[in-house]
Amino acid sequence: MDKKNLTQTPKRIIAHVANIVTQSSDQVIGDRSPYPLLVCAATQFALKQYNIESQIIYGHASWIEILNNNKPIWAGCWGESFHFWLVSEFNEMIDLHVSIAHRSPNQQNKKSIASAPMLWTKQIPNFYQYKPIGIADPEPTETKAQNWLKKIHEKILHKCTEENTEEIFPDEAIICSDKNLLDDTNNSFKKFDRALSVNGFPHKKPF
Repeated sequence: MDKKNLTQTPKRIIAHVANIVTQSSDQVIGDRSPYPLLVCAATQFALKQYNIESQIIYGHASWIEILNNNKPIWAGCWGESFHFWLVSEFNEMIDLHVSIAHRSPNQQNKKSIASAPMLWTKQIPNFYQYKPIGIADPEPTETKAQNWLKKIHEKILHKCTEENTEEIFPDEAIICSDKNLLDDTNNSFKKFDRALSVNGFPHKKPF
């Protein structure tokens, strides 16, 4: 792909990469929610197929989740816990894990029914908070994760080509550059936004 004059990832590539990475990760792993670093590694690999560079960042992160009583809370990784996300060469924040983070068995709060949308944007809404600490190594150390990533890479190589770049987003809410919000078929963001409108933001951010 010719990157001349580009200031952000083209929408068709955001859609295709997000769709293929989330789809492939869930197919191979079964549920990608406990493995944000693996999702980042797959996203970084997919972007390279379009000559777009990125770095995997680790640090503290928080986002709003909605409890089963519709109360918003801050959830995420801070203190001794770390989250992983990407920053593209266009300085876009990319987090394809956050939308399903409430499903992760690693989360202390098991009563959440919804998370904030996926992110692929330079402008981060105020229901997220990210504090970078350093650059993460994309190579997993465990044999199981290595095998998973190899299978995911194979699917990406087959589907992420210039000849096959369909503008089809995954069926998960996502916020893209220029404040574009795409909801899923279950209207997850609409319900998320309503819960925030009715109950207000949680009072204190975690860090």
